[in-house]
Amino acid sequence: MKKVILLSVELVFLIWFFLPFLLKRVINVGNLFGMCATIFALVMTLWNERVQELLMKWREYKLFFYGEWAVRSGAVLILLLLVVSAGKIAVAGYEKAPAGTPVLVLGCKVNGEKPSTILEERIDAAYDYLSKDEDAVCILSGGKGIDEGISEALCMYHGLTKRGIAKERLILEDASTSTKENMEYSKAICVEEGIGNKVVIITSEFHEYRARLLAKEQGFTTYAYGASTNLLYFPTYFLREVLGVSYMSVSGWFGK
Repeated sequence: MKKVILLSVELVFLIWFFLPFLLKRVINVGNLFGMCATIFALVMTLWNERVQELLMKWREYKLFFYGEWAVRSGAVLILLLLVVSAGKIAVAGYEKAPAGTPVLVLGCKVNGEKPSTILEERIDAAYDYLSKDEDAVCILSGGKGIDEGISEALCMYHGLTKRGIAKERLILEDASTSTKENMEYSKAICVEEGIGNKVVIITSEFHEYRARLLAKEQGFTTYAYGASTNLLYFPTYFLREVLGVSYMSVSGWFGK
């Protein structure tokens, strides 16, 4: 019974990671890693007894014994790193800002001239925030990729103005191609416009931690207003972000 429950859980996660690709052709390191990990877990559960038999046999060789110990230790360290990264991401999404604090909305994929699901969620969050705080000005940050019909900034601009947000409140930053550039170019706008260094970052909740970390490097004092992510895509994007934050942490340790 225990084996059946475990297999069922693993199969659910495998499908969950695969569905974004099946339905929307979303493929990134998050669902690739997730699918590989769940397939490995399924194999280990299905053939656990056989695997244990082989391990017992191979452990007679000292070289394998020490190699297995090194692999297990490395796996534990990696798991701890991923868990710590996940915890940082989970708590970074919400921090209320004083009224009138300028807003920085980060772009995401544009399909032709229409926002992707993730970008639509960020537009929803920006509209909700700007409707409540009518004194806040807003920087819309995101350039145009080679497979996008318009820039992410312009796509967000269209989405917000159609809902009634005054165009005078919106400033477009349409040159950036990464989160790091979002922050660099938006910082230049803040200096040019005399906006200051305090901003509310609106992005997907799983993206808030890394975004705020990069914003801090540019001298920003940040607050957060995380956009809720569709449950279908959440595991894929959350795991991708966990891997990204973990990589940043390891790179920082080695001074890269």
